[in-house]
Amino acid sequence: MSALPKFIVVSGIDGSGKTTIINCLKQRLEENGVKPHYIWLRYNHLIIKPVHALCRLVGLSRRHDSSRGQVWRHEFYRSQLFCSLYIYLTWFDTWFGRLKLAWQLRNIDASVVICDRWVNDILIDLAVDSRRADFLESSWTERFHRIVPVGTKNFLIVRDNNAVLNCRPECQDDPDFEFRKNMYGQLQEIPSNIIVLFNDGSVEQTVDNLITHLNVIDRPLA
Repeated sequence: MSALPKFIVVSGIDGSGKTTIINCLKQRLEENGVKPHYIWLRYNHLIIKPVHALCRLVGLSRRHDSSRGQVWRHEFYRSQLFCSLYIYLTWFDTWFGRLKLAWQLRNIDASVVICDRWVNDILIDLAVDSRRADFLESSWTERFHRIVPVGTKNFLIVRDNNAVLNCRPECQDDPDFEFRKNMYGQLQEIPSNIIVLFNDGSVEQTVDNLITHLNVIDRPLA
């Protein structure tokens, strides 16, 4: 590659329409001569993976029944000392994941890298697991944001709550859903470079709105 690619990060709660929007965005970029590369970045479990196994053994992660069957739910908030350690280790894993991403992109011919989730979603996950309602106001938000390449466009997809639940009915029996939804609401209010896109119309309209914030297409949209 002759130049570093532009980074686009698409975040949002499950059911907000991220996957559909990303697929449409990739198609629109390709139709306009822009080469996109897709990558999913919600997790980069390196140190954290064995920690999760330990949490199951000591009872900080438990199974609970849902419409999808039994799923594991983190209850790290029952030990705030562990929460602090877990947050730090997640930051390290995320930072290391950024280095790994740079290595992976060395030989990839792409002018735009579309990241399905990343730092903002990791921050939400940490807030939920630690039950720290003020977590996004802490210094960790800035520390995690420093990991993202300079010039990255961060998009937060927001959708009507009923539409989210219709798309993901399993959220109705998720004990963390309301807390997580409230944290994504807080994310809209934090001063940052996050661009909020409301996905209550057609997917094409949302993607058109997203593309207007990018400087990757030099001619009218196809």
